[in-house]
Amino acid sequence: MKLSFAIRLRFQAKRQKKEANLEKIKERLEHYSPQQLAELYHNKLQNTWTDGTRAYAWYINSTTKFTPTFNYLFGDKKILIYSFAQIFHIMNLFAIALGALRFFKTKKI
Repeated sequence: MKLSFAIRLRFQAKRQKKEANLEKIKERLEHYSPQQLAELYHNKLQNTWTDGTRAYAWYINSTTKFTPTFNYLFGDKKILIYSFAQIFHIMNLFAIALGALRFFKTKKI
């Protein structure tokens, strides 16, 4: 995962980053074994559905400039950001459950 992120850092334009992402996805689909694809899918599920932060800590630590505000919010007091992310995550799961119930009740898309 870190290699993919490092590859995308080389490109400045959004279009170039998108193309690099697509090439990496195509490469994985063509060359990964079923076990490697299962591991990739597992990592995706783990990042998306575990504690609600959606691997936020990993993404925010990719910066090279740490301001005092950044250090406060994502360093010493990161529980505030994590709590917000988890509340948002719970609200999303609740909305998904309500949508599923509504779908089965009305049978409309």
